[in-house]
Amino acid sequence: MADTADSAPGATPEPTAPTGPTAPGEAGAGEGHRAPDRSSAHEDVPAPAGGPLADGAANPLGGIEIGVEHPVSLSYAHAVAGARPELVVQVGRAPAEAGAPPLRLSLDFSIECDGVVLAVPAPLVDVEADTEPVSLSTPIALERTELLRMAEQRSTVLVVAMRAGDWSREEQMSGPEVLAARQWIVGQDQAWAAMTLSTFVQPQHPRLSDLEREAATLLDQWTGSASLDGYQGGPERVDAAVDALCHAFAARSIAYAPPQGNWSERGHRLRDAEDVLQGRLASHLDATLVLASALEHLRVEPLVVVCGATAVLGYWKSERHSAENVAMPGWQLVNQIDRGLIGLVDTGSLVESPPPPLREVAARARRILRADGSGARFVVSVRQARLEGARPQPVRSVGQDGAVVEIAAPIVERSNTITLE
Repeated sequence: MADTADSAPGATPEPTAPTGPTAPGEAGAGEGHRAPDRSSAHEDVPAPAGGPLADGAANPLGGIEIGVEHPVSLSYAHAVAGARPELVVQVGRAPAEAGAPPLRLSLDFSIECDGVVLAVPAPLVDVEADTEPVSLSTPIALERTELLRMAEQRSTVLVVAMRAGDWSREEQMSGPEVLAARQWIVGQDQAWAAMTLSTFVQPQHPRLSDLEREAATLLDQWTGSASLDGYQGGPERVDAAVDALCHAFAARSIAYAPPQGNWSERGHRLRDAEDVLQGRLASHLDATLVLASALEHLRVEPLVVVCGATAVLGYWKSERHSAENVAMPGWQLVNQIDRGLIGLVDTGSLVESPPPPLREVAARARRILRADGSGARFVVSVRQARLEGARPQPVRSVGQDGAVVEIAAPIVERSNTITLE
């Protein structure tokens, strides 16, 4: 049986795309709204032999109108992040049925692609359909295992099955776009964009160990100590560790791969540490996520700054800092950056050879953010995302025997180090 995603604590659903009458409510991840797709009768499903249709009676469900508002997109990252989107359903009688008595019915749903069920909204039972439409919402359980198998972005079909007594009817309409397992999209809800993006920060990736060893060697040469000890050595030691990681990263001679299209319009494939450090190809966002993964592994809290078509790495220089949200505007961090509490890295500079010193890399990143922080679309607090239930995506690799090995990130308990300013 496929796994289903659990709800993240305090998670808020994302905007939905209507496939029927506009209705209040929000659902999973989305980058906009589709035009309504409303129908009153697509297909009548015959009742069993000897049932009402055998007597020539009209199917009363043929006069029922269904409108659905669904997430614009769903993905494996949503399942890992604990998303629990909603389906908003409007049920009522067609205008031609005005004056007919109310009809009680039940509705079952599934979101499918090529016959494979990717998500299952909870059924609605004992719904009274009358002239005045009723609006109901129901949670969608994401089939995590099936979403992991998605190799490319695809359209889905939303199947609605209605039943009233012995009568039944099935209707199909356009469903959400489903992303490939390694795809990410910004969408309209920045909190969910941040939650899903944080799942691509994978501190447990085995390829990070070589990068960290190389950084430790550089630290030993520069400072006489190879220790990568998180916050124990103070802010200056954190800066030195980040500088060493950046030099070790740049020494790989990684080539720049520009993103394909707009992050808001279509899913963007994100490379993992294997692709970047071994394949030596990365977009600025790929590089930012790999370095953020290394920092999280070293117990330094990373920030992923999404800026238009590029990305910047940020990091807290001390574990004691002001409170955060999962997604924050750039202006919210400007003061901490200028006070030296947050460090910045322009990951685009790391594809240069040789890389500039960390001070120049930080200055370039600061210019990208602009003086008032408006250059940042939003800033992802990886730590806060973890606290709200967004775990790292498991790392999957093929062993020597051909078996697929899955490496999950350990749960790291951290003390409350948040300070108020």
